[in-house]
Amino acid sequence: MVAVHNGPAGSVALVDPASGALIRTVEPLGATAQATGSYDGEYVVWKESRDPSDVDDFTVREWSAKAGRIRTVGGAHTTRGRVVASTVQDPVISGDRAAWVEGLRSDGKAEVVVLDLATGQRHIAHVGHPGWIALTPDTVLYAESAKPGAPTVIHAIALKTGRAVAPPSVLGHVRGAWGFVSDGTRWAWVAGDPERMYAASTGSAGPERLGAVPEGGGGPPVAITDGIATVPVSAGGLMVADTASDAWAFIPGASYAVPDGHRLLVVQEATSKLDSGGTPIALLPASRARLGC
Repeated sequence: MVAVHNGPAGSVALVDPASGALIRTVEPLGATAQATGSYDGEYVVWKESRDPSDVDDFTVREWSAKAGRIRTVGGAHTTRGRVVASTVQDPVISGDRAAWVEGLRSDGKAEVVVLDLATGQRHIAHVGHPGWIALTPDTVLYAESAKPGAPTVIHAIALKTGRAVAPPSVLGHVRGAWGFVSDGTRWAWVAGDPERMYAASTGSAGPERLGAVPEGGGGPPVAITDGIATVPVSAGGLMVADTASDAWAFIPGASYAVPDGHRLLVVQEATSKLDSGGTPIALLPASRARLGC
């Protein structure tokens, strides 16, 4: 897992999810820097910004346990001396690739970057106005609207050929979605106004509505493992939904969750009474997260 310890001794680090103990420091950070990213057991890919008040000014870095070195693989673009805004989403990893979005112009034009983690080669999979992205071992997916004001549609590109392909059938008719993620057998996402969480099995006819996101909506990251999906609530707390029973619950002391095999690592809010210092993490085995009605 990637953790960020803010303050004078901030760092990007690998943390034991069971104990919260520091395993290895990947990179020390400055007192005002912040970083968020993904770790797949071999590679860490993260966005790093020097000023927490300006997350648009970022650098993308990559580290592998095998090579043991940090590479700068991307970052924010500038136009006329000003940093161009990008979508607020961490890099995603699947298979031997990572992907993220880099803004190109102030009108929202941006590129979807795919990185071959083994070779370090960058590939621009799409240039347009992409929103949320997702990555599978075979495809990169992105949400994009056909014109300003129109709801987004989910598109997919085959990684081997670079050609457009049909997105997973359960996402083919989804409009205005963000946060779409998969655990390999099911997809989960957030859409609508007011926002609701949805889920569907790969190959199913249509999605199930899992309930309205509490307190006016949510924010990234959405997570799913073994059919248990989560979304952070903007006003604080975490929505946890069982995609098998369509039941859900609200955890007021949690901030967000990330999948770790058959578990969810639930990061507690810094102001929570559950916070005992360091990196507060709770383990939620998916088999124990089945919710009653």
